Amino acid sequence: MKDTTNRTKIYSICNKLECAKDAELHYKYNEHLADNLQSDDVNLQSVAKNGFDGANYLGDTLRINTLKKVIDWLRNLNNPLQISALNVVIENWKLISEISYQKYFIEFVFNKLVDAEDKTKIEIGFNALIKLKPKYLDYKSNFDNLKLKISREKNEAQKIFLIKNILSIIDESAKDEDKKFRDDIVKIKIEEENKKITEGSKKQDIEAITQKQKDV
Repeated sequence: MKDTTNRTKIYSICNKLECAKDAELHYKYNEHLADNLQSDDVNLQSVAKNGFDGANYLGDTLRINTLKKVIDWLRNLNNPLQISALNVVIENWKLISEISYQKYFIEFVFNKLVDAEDKTKIEIGFNALIKLKPKYLDYKSNFDNLKLKISREKNEAQKIFLIKNILSIIDESAKDEDKKFRDDIVKIKIEEENKKITEGSKKQDIEAITQKQKDV
């Protein structure tokens, strides 16, 4: 705790002084933040993110290099729940112009988080995708896998959860293949709602019949 407190103070001073506006210090500070954003220590990771958030003066080139390092690190982890590292990428998404790195991160979110069994991972994954808004056209196999997951899901609450989140990723204004995919999910949603109404009516009918039998 003492170490992270000291780091917080040091990062605050570095950012306030913009590392004396020295290019070499900018490079070294950025490398230091990048290393700590890839730490298994969640506290160090969090403090490094705060430092990175206040270091726009480092410039896009250095900051982009850090984001790419974080993405590469995340992709190779067994435990993808690295909240500060995930958020630093999501919050600076506009800086990541390389299609390959956009694809690396989006597929990581689909495969390691959304497609997981753990509820927390799934929720964090969906929250990320809702913010990043990937298109169906660019990630067909990932979205199609989600659609398949809905059809195989036995738990009604989980099925509704999946449908709701997918519809939050692809906006109503979607066009072409994205619109077609969204329409398919909406159709599934309507079918599930109708099925629920039908099952509710059947239950009421059975209860009414049972009550009449008791009255007789």
